[in-house]
Amino acid sequence: MPRRVCFVHYHEIGLKGKNRSTFENQLVRNLRRALRDWPVGSVRRISGHILVSLEGRDADEEVARAVSRVPGVARVSLAYVCALDSDEFSAAAVRALHEAGGFPGACPAAPPARTSSRVAP
Repeated sequence: MPRRVCFVHYHEIGLKGKNRSTFENQLVRNLRRALRDWPVGSVRRISGHILVSLEGRDADEEVARAVSRVPGVARVSLAYVCALDSDEFSAAAVRALHEAGGFPGACPAAPPARTSSRVAP
């Protein structure tokens, strides 16, 4: 089952030299402090970003807003974490599209009907 998480992009912290991990660890501590009112499952560094997941529930806009107010955070994206299973990540993609409002005029059940194969002059 896909879990909704906060994917955190941070500012110049990533440009720091030998003490980069010190700054990243401080940001992780600041995020934990900012999220003390939510059931935080984990706040961990991954590939130059930070992933925030909650215990027993999905992250939502309210959590993302709290994360975005922490100094050093450039932006926050709500994302899905799922297993390496095509059915699971397809379900996560469909869910994300529905949450985003989908594509105007698109129906996920069937491709658009073609009314004519003629090309207008």
